[in-house]
Amino acid sequence: MLLLPGWAMAQYPMVRAIEVRPGQQRPRITMMAQDERGLIWTASDAGLMRTDGEVVEVMARFEGARITALAAEGASMLAALSTGVIMRCRERGCDTLLVDPAFVANRVTGLVADGAGTVWIGTYGAGLWRWQDGRPTKWNEMNGLPDGHVNAIAALPDGSMAVATDQGLAVCNGERITALMGEAEGAPDNLVLAIAVDQEGLIWAGCDRKGVFQWRPGEPALAIAQPWPFGAVHDVAVSGGMVWAGTREHGAVVVDLALEHGTYRMEEPGLPALRMMRDADGAVWWCDGSEALHRADPAILIVPEHEGLDLRGITALCADARQSIWFATEQGVHQHVAWFSEERTVARLPVRTDARAPVVALAASPDGTVWAATFGAGVSAIAPDGSVAHYDKASGLSNDNVLGARTTSEGAVFATLEGVTIAWKGSMQRAAGDAGFTFDALMHDGRLLVATDGKGIRSAAPDSPVSDEQRKGTFYSLLRDSSGRFWAIGPGTGFCRADDASQPCIAAGLPPFDGDLYALGEVAGHLIAFGSTGVLALDPSTGDLFDVTTAFGLNDITAGLNCIAPDAQGALWFACSKGLVRLRPQAAHFRKALSTTLLLTEVAGEAIDHTHGLRLVHDRSSLVLRFTATHWADPAAVRFQYRLRGFGEDIVDTRDRQAAFPALPPGSYTFQVRAFAGAPDADAPWTELAITVTPPWWRLPWVLVLFLIVALGIAFAVIRARDRRLRFRDRMEQEKVRFQLEALRSQVDPHFLFNSFNALVELIESEPGKAVEHVEQLSTFFRNILQVRDQERITVEEELRLLATYFALEQRRFGSSIALQVDVDAASRTRAIVPLTLQLLVENALKHNVVIGAAPFMIDIASEGDSLVVTNPIRPRATPARSTGFGLESITKRYAALTSRPIEVLDGERRFRVRIPLIDPQP
Repeated sequence: MLLLPGWAMAQYPMVRAIEVRPGQQRPRITMMAQDERGLIWTASDAGLMRTDGEVVEVMARFEGARITALAAEGASMLAALSTGVIMRCRERGCDTLLVDPAFVANRVTGLVADGAGTVWIGTYGAGLWRWQDGRPTKWNEMNGLPDGHVNAIAALPDGSMAVATDQGLAVCNGERITALMGEAEGAPDNLVLAIAVDQEGLIWAGCDRKGVFQWRPGEPALAIAQPWPFGAVHDVAVSGGMVWAGTREHGAVVVDLALEHGTYRMEEPGLPALRMMRDADGAVWWCDGSEALHRADPAILIVPEHEGLDLRGITALCADARQSIWFATEQGVHQHVAWFSEERTVARLPVRTDARAPVVALAASPDGTVWAATFGAGVSAIAPDGSVAHYDKASGLSNDNVLGARTTSEGAVFATLEGVTIAWKGSMQRAAGDAGFTFDALMHDGRLLVATDGKGIRSAAPDSPVSDEQRKGTFYSLLRDSSGRFWAIGPGTGFCRADDASQPCIAAGLPPFDGDLYALGEVAGHLIAFGSTGVLALDPSTGDLFDVTTAFGLNDITAGLNCIAPDAQGALWFACSKGLVRLRPQAAHFRKALSTTLLLTEVAGEAIDHTHGLRLVHDRSSLVLRFTATHWADPAAVRFQYRLRGFGEDIVDTRDRQAAFPALPPGSYTFQVRAFAGAPDADAPWTELAITVTPPWWRLPWVLVLFLIVALGIAFAVIRARDRRLRFRDRMEQEKVRFQLEALRSQVDPHFLFNSFNALVELIESEPGKAVEHVEQLSTFFRNILQVRDQERITVEEELRLLATYFALEQRRFGSSIALQVDVDAASRTRAIVPLTLQLLVENALKHNVVIGAAPFMIDIASEGDSLVVTNPIRPRATPARSTGFGLESITKRYAALTSRPIEVLDGERRFRVRIPLIDPQP
């Protein structure tokens, strides 16, 4: 969007042209409205657009339809379309509020939303509608409306609706028509095209032929600015004591209500003023059918020329108590009332002027005398009766080169190149002669304050040639503010207290103090310093500074010293290269901290509602926040600060209107943003948005607690299991040792050895060769026991070899009475078994059964699937053999340490079976 500061020629409030262009398009704007946040919405052939003065957004496009009416509804905008649809548009798009075929043939000409859900609709042909709770109520000629062709509607303070029709005005209270005003009731014109309601509830109507008239229901109508030569009034706005009329032929015509016949118009308007509105700051806007909006500020009046008199070269200025202003140009000294209109004239005063001795200062005394001070020709006093008295050095003036003039209750004070001269009771009295080159002087509590060139601020008695230095430096202007404080400004000084040197100067070195300095004034409770590099305002009560250069339209100006004057109505006049400027600023001109609005939130590229804060999931936390603030007095001055608390405390300064956060980690955050017109204010409040990024479910607190509990449980179980395993291992080691001892004990049992040795003796006597074999087998058996006793497992093949040796020894004893049958497949032989398991089972079988009989005592060892099965017949002894019970129990416990598969013992009536699980060999 392009902002074009500009000023209308001739006396006219300051106007800026604002181009509302989305990209390179040049839309034709037909109407506009302002929402509660200060944003301007426009209707055009490009659709519905919105701007904050810097950024233009196309909010909606309506193909095949044009917008016929706009109305703000809070932060939303209502738009009536030529297709019979009324839309409600927000940040995230538009939805349909109402559809009625009647609006196609009878276009909607006006919309008003009351903020409580009721929408008033004016139509051209179908009368006035009120839409409430989904039902319409209608007024037309049949129930009191003067005409069904409604041109405009506007809300009154009491909630009633003022209606402009082709047959006059009407007021509707929602139930009935309560008042009418047409030609029959005294209105100047029946055909009312436009309507506006001011803050006092007064109705202003724009007519087809008779300009503008005002009306309060129950009172007569009053036409203004008659006769009206400007044609039909298509829209009307009221602000700042002025009525603004939009016309096709003469653009925006301004009627100053303070003047009997005061009208302002653009000398060469060129473009029509079609639709108008008053914004929240009191400025008036209009559109001309192009891409431009025009904003006029009634607080700032610029008069570049009047009656052929060029006012851009004024050298001196003052205002008197009779509501007149006095100004000096190369043509002389002039007087004019303190307002300008085409009907007011300038009076030139009979004061001799010389280009070599220009008038550089004017001052008006309470008695009506005006003093004109020159640089080179002394001072002239213009009495109320028009007589002129002249004073120079010969008549007591300190020097004929005068730079400043001030009035007192009984005279005047003049700053010259040689100190100060006081005009008092008809005589001239010199003072502060040691001050030298002086720019300004005024009285303060019976003493003089003097601004000098290089000798600082000096104080002196009115009758003393000697002065005291209050501040060092060069100072041009002095001012006593409305609170009685004295101020001074000079090159590079800033705003300095002239009566209290202990107070530091404010804004030293800032514009305009870094360039040519012209004047110091006060208006609306603010000190204003004017210079070539800018205009700076100071709120003396707070110390806040405001750059109002652009807001006042005073960029790149030149002026003379002290060409400034407050008038009796509280306005401040300033003469510069742009002309004569009247300033009546409002609070909006001195706005520093701006109201900031969060417009839109996008999460992963999708717009979402942030009304109640944001709650995001961890895998969709890419965030873009868009915000705005408006300062229509100077849109380019808007600056932002933002930060994301919880993510970092750094404050980001920017002109951009968005903040992006690519991927926020889980946590709680607060987004803070604020806006300023100019320099940031550390104490300004923040606009905040709470943001929560939820963690994944496995990082939720209750899940973490559950995980912790489970982990602790698992750890406890592992520790318990490890402890049990260690204890079990210890028991197994004990069992193993016990088993080994028992095995050795069993093998070295005296009976076993006795029987073995008896067999050996018999063999030695009968078969010496076999005796040797018997000794070797006995030796091999005991050696094998020693080798396997420390192992947890051995292969089945190794166990069978050990068993074969043992069984051969037993066969030496029992002979053919015992037999061993082994049926173990090759695969099972590679599996593992607890050492001495088979030997112990065979030994127990021989020990607990009668082995001598008609048939051999047969022990079977066979593989069955994943097990070995040892089977022997049951032949119990008459006298049971002594038993420790250790063998089978030890085998069972040792297997439990190696496998979950138990040993199965099947003790039948005839046969005893033991199923031993095979286990994997050690890796």
